[in-house]
Amino acid sequence: MRASITAVDIGQGDSIFLQDKFNKENILIDTGGRLALPQKNWQKAQMQSNADKTLIPYLESMGVAHIDQLILTHTDADHVGDFLSLADKIKIREIWISPGELTNISFVEKLKKAKIPIHVSKVGDKIPIFDSFLQVLSNGYTKKGDNNDSIVTYGNFYHTKFLFTDPNC
Repeated sequence: MRASITAVDIGQGDSIFLQDKFNKENILIDTGGRLALPQKNWQKAQMQSNADKTLIPYLESMGVAHIDQLILTHTDADHVGDFLSLADKIKIREIWISPGELTNISFVEKLKKAKIPIHVSKVGDKIPIFDSFLQVLSNGYTKKGDNNDSIVTYGNFYHTKFLFTDPNC
């Protein structure tokens, strides 16, 4: 199995999957999710999460049994809204968050519900992958868990430089 970096088409939001050779290391940046728009009761439908329809089937097709690090860049639903659905289906060893995400009470409750070890990222933190590493360049500055609190990472893999950032910032 070859190493790969894949921007997964999950509809609304972002999800980027980094998989090392032979499934040695799996890093997922965000899970996607739906933004909750105000609706009347009659407008609400029973719906699967985006992750159930797109992300999870993709990961399973790639032979992924676990995610080593799930980086949740910030608390907007279109980036992290489906992480509990993902955690129900695929083992996650550790979740990386920015310090600002801890100010969002409902997000913190979801983290507690998941019962997965949490790593609060710091600038300079590194995750080994691809005979190199993914490095945290920024972990936000507003301390509100919003777009400006996004985790930004960088890696130089196979003579190619990658910057993973929230395109909305």
